[in-house]
Amino acid sequence: LKQLLARLGGSALKKWSQNFLIDGNILKKILLFSQIHKEDHVLEIGPGPGALTEFLLQNAQEVFAVEIDPLWAKALEELHIPEGHKLHIFLQDALTLDLETLPLKRKIQVVANLPYHITTPLLAKLLPLHKKIHSLTVMVQKEFKERMCAKPGTKQWNSFALFLQFYGDIEPGFTVPASCFFPPPKVDSSVIRIVLKAPPLSHSTELFFSLVRTAFNQRRKMLRVSLKKMIPLEEIDRILDHMGCPISIRPEQLSLAQFIQFFMLMKKEVKD
Repeated sequence: LKQLLARLGGSALKKWSQNFLIDGNILKKILLFSQIHKEDHVLEIGPGPGALTEFLLQNAQEVFAVEIDPLWAKALEELHIPEGHKLHIFLQDALTLDLETLPLKRKIQVVANLPYHITTPLLAKLLPLHKKIHSLTVMVQKEFKERMCAKPGTKQWNSFALFLQFYGDIEPGFTVPASCFFPPPKVDSSVIRIVLKAPPLSHSTELFFSLVRTAFNQRRKMLRVSLKKMIPLEEIDRILDHMGCPISIRPEQLSLAQFIQFFMLMKKEVKD
C-alpha cells in the first residue's frame, strides 16, 4: 500500500476518513460474513485502493464501487477483473448516489468499510431501501456498533438503534483492531450485517420518528414529560394506561413494538 501511495503520489486523507484495511484475513472474514454469492450485485462505498474490491470481484457478478477521491477512483481501473464479472466505478459522494441510476437486475448487497464521518447519514439513507437492497455488511466504529445493537431498558438504547430495528434485522459480527488499518485509527472497529425488511409501519413514518426523536431528546425524563409539548398530558396518560405502562415510564424503557403501539393509539386519540 505504501508503494502504491508513493507511485500515485497520494496519501490517506482525514477529511474523507481514509483508513485503509490491510489485513487479508479480515478481508476474508468480511466476505464470508456478507454471504455474497456469485450471481450477486454488490455496492461498495469508499473502496480506496481496492483491497476489498478485489475480493468482491472474485465472488460477485457485478461490483458498483462509489469513491469520492479521484485518485482512488482512477486506481480502481487497474484492478484485475475476472472473466464474466464487471466493475462499475462511480466518482461521487455516496450520500448523493441514486440507486435508480444503477443497472440492477436484482436486489443489491452493500459491503463497505464505511467512512466514519458519514456513517449515520449514510445508513439513514440506505436503511429504508428494502425494495432495492437485500443487506448491508458494514464496518463501523466499535462504539457505534454497540449503540446500533442496543436493547430497550439499557442506557445505550437510543432513537437510531430503534430506527435501525424498524428497517432491518441485525447480525453482530466481529471486532477489527485498529492495527489492521493504515494509517491505524484511534479506535477499534466492528463489522455488522443488517438484513433489510419491510417496515412495520407503511404510512406516517416521518411523524412516527418525529415522536421517537422528541421522546429520546429527554431520555432520562418520564415519557409524559418528554412528549408534553407534542401531546396533551392527559392523552399520554390514557395511552400509557391502555398499554399497561406506568406513567413514570421513560423513553429508554420502551421497545420498538411499544413505541409503535403508543403511536397508533395516539393517532386513534386524534381521530376520536
